[in-house]
Amino acid sequence: MRCVILGLLALVLPTLAVAQGGEQLLVPVPQGYVLAHSAAGPDGALQEYIPSAETLGAWSQMMTVRDFPALAGADPAAFHGNLIQSLTAACPTAQYAEVTATVERGAPVHIVLAGCPVSPVTGGEEWFLSKAIGGQTALYNVQGAWRGPATRELVEGWTILLRDVVLCDPARAEMPCPAP
Repeated sequence: MRCVILGLLALVLPTLAVAQGGEQLLVPVPQGYVLAHSAAGPDGALQEYIPSAETLGAWSQMMTVRDFPALAGADPAAFHGNLIQSLTAACPTAQYAEVTATVERGAPVHIVLAGCPVSPVTGGEEWFLSKAIGGQTALYNVQGAWRGPATRELVEGWTILLRDVVLCDPARAEMPCPAP
């Protein structure tokens, strides 16, 4: 398991940028992860990254990046409330905890840890750490998910990665984008 964590914390690939209007969501992609699925439509965009040796049908960890233009200005905690409601409907044994509710660079941020000890789909444990950011042009969500128990190493590894997820907007003084 330590090798997985070291892989997460190792050098990252160039940062992925998801843009809505002037806003840019900067997301570091873990070393060794590849884009496995991408979709875009009027409701927003979805990108799923998994370790390069795995498949969408058989993954151990996944990073999901989503934007929801229709939820521009929405409360990230309310977004997570709806997400948890869906999770508990699908998984009667679901567990979840709020990690933080804060403001980063002028945007509201909410982070939760949630999981299903016995997934109805796989029969095993599945967990995710989710960061939702309320932007002016979209609500953004980045999740680190894994199959298996919520070990301290996995939670800490994904926490470190999500800490580096940044919403910026070059037109807003409180949200400068980092220099390339």
